[in-house]
Amino acid sequence: MTMRVSIKDQYIDKFENFISTLPSGAVEVDTINDNAISFEKAQLKVQKAINNISNNQGLDLDTAFEKIANC
Repeated sequence: MTMRVSIKDQYIDKFENFISTLPSGAVEVDTINDNAISFEKAQLKVQKAINNISNNQGLDLDTAFEKIANC
């Protein structure tokens, strides 16, 4: 099972201590980049960028994502 858990900075040490009490391999902890954005936010940013291309030479959103997906 995969879960996402957000831990406040002040409790990181307690969380790590708790995890260390579990059997080896029972829990895998991955650090997630706080600067990461959701797909939806990325999609909005791309749409805004595409819409702002001067001279009406931009791509529609579906075409742009299709080009990115095929790279």
